[in-house]
Amino acid sequence: MGYGWHISNIQNQDFSYCGSIEHFPSATKAEIMAILTALIILPGGSDVTIFTDSQAAISNFQKSAHLQYVSPRRFNKINYMSLWSAIHHIIKKLSLNVKLIKVKAHSSSADNDKADVLAKMGHFKTPPTSITLHGIPNLNISLEWNNEIMIDKDIRKTVGKIIDYRWLDNHMNHNNLSDIYKFTQRNMINWSLTSKFFHHNSRDTYTDDKHSKDISWIIKSSTGTLPTLDFLNQNFPNLIKNDTKCMLCNSAEESNDHIWKCPTLLPHIRSTFRLLADQAQTFLQKYADKLNLCITDSIKYSNTFCWSFYNDAPITDNATLLLRSYVSEDLFRTFRTHFLTQGATIKAILKFMETARCLIKRNIWKVRSATWKDKKRRLQITKKSFKNYQRDPRMKTTRAPRRHNIGYICPQT
Repeated sequence: MGYGWHISNIQNQDFSYCGSIEHFPSATKAEIMAILTALIILPGGSDVTIFTDSQAAISNFQKSAHLQYVSPRRFNKINYMSLWSAIHHIIKKLSLNVKLIKVKAHSSSADNDKADVLAKMGHFKTPPTSITLHGIPNLNISLEWNNEIMIDKDIRKTVGKIIDYRWLDNHMNHNNLSDIYKFTQRNMINWSLTSKFFHHNSRDTYTDDKHSKDISWIIKSSTGTLPTLDFLNQNFPNLIKNDTKCMLCNSAEESNDHIWKCPTLLPHIRSTFRLLADQAQTFLQKYADKLNLCITDSIKYSNTFCWSFYNDAPITDNATLLLRSYVSEDLFRTFRTHFLTQGATIKAILKFMETARCLIKRNIWKVRSATWKDKKRRLQITKKSFKNYQRDPRMKTTRAPRRHNIGYICPQT
């Protein structure tokens, strides 16, 4: 990413500079680097007025003016703290009087447009501009990643994000989640929001049995380990006896993949998604910051819900992700357009996901469960049958070998 600046109040002279930055590039970091490189060339005791179209740079400049009084804990939460430390060190050393003024971006200002052109030119300049930290008094230590990239942002959040990506990578490499891996490659899953939903608790306490059941459903549905007949036959072969045909359509093996595509269950799934579309519209009308006539259309044409309004339309991948407790990018975009802040969007989506989980269990999974109860009754299988099966040493010899590529692996291990 490039940055650039020029001095506008010296006649008949063109004082300008541009360069590039790397590692954690952002528009704010580019503005900060432009301020730093502009200040370092000035003579001591100068009065400086900097015009910038970045309000974030102005706000952070004011907030970071008293870094020496900030506790180490809060100091390490400041983004680009090394650059701000260098800027205030330069100001102090050169006795500069600095004033920052906000100008409107893309307002046809000749000086601002020239700075934008310099920033675009700077994008191609090599090597990228970097600073050494040895001369900054209040920076005694810095954290580097792979002996190459200095972590110049909130350390806890940045390291946490690195660990999250590592956990996610381990999680996605599990064979049972190959379809989720493909959805991830296609950028269909909003993993940040999905993670929040996995840890979300809509109950009053964390020791509530209902909350444990909620988490159990989320884990099993998201990892493809719901107790369908193929899993039960694998773990209890003497009880199921290879009778794994779908109890609803009787045309294919009942598996976690089949259950969401079963032709007999599909009408229930379709009607549930129509209810979910109504619920999404209700949530947006209640919580949205932007109340307009587009709410109905945004739900109706969302890839998550649109298929449910046509009886012959196949279920979409985004709908399958919702059935499996994932927050899709399509669902996030549908909600995000109606809120001013991302925080408000997240709250609304979490409420909607809770409603979706309840409706999916009640209107879809319970249809299958009712059929399974009838089958257990015919086969005279009870809960004790499964418990005694585990305790009976004779059953252990007849149990099918465990397939290690099926089941849930905690991404933290």
